[in-house]
Amino acid sequence: MPTIVHPFFTEFRTETRAMREALAATESGRFDRVVFLAYGEGDFVQQETLAPGVEVRRIALKTVKGPRILQRAIQFLFWTRAVGRSLSDLSPALVHAHSLASLP
Repeated sequence: MPTIVHPFFTEFRTETRAMREALAATESGRFDRVVFLAYGEGDFVQQETLAPGVEVRRIALKTVKGPRILQRAIQFLFWTRAVGRSLSDLSPALVHAHSLASLP
């Protein structure tokens, strides 16, 4: 089952362009599944199906005390590690990163 993984260092609220790409990929029949990796805390559902064959998995980032820039840097390290694990578990045929910052 070929899978595409899209890592997003966002909460994945209004990523309409990425959703159009995901739907096109699954509707073409070349890929069975598209998984968006995002981060989410609080009221966000950790894993949800957005459309047939399209899902988002939100990674909970640890809260860190200190200056905002230090918080984001440490959260990014946790993000990188979690995305690396997810990529290992999912074994995607393709990783589509919209930003180099989202890659581990």
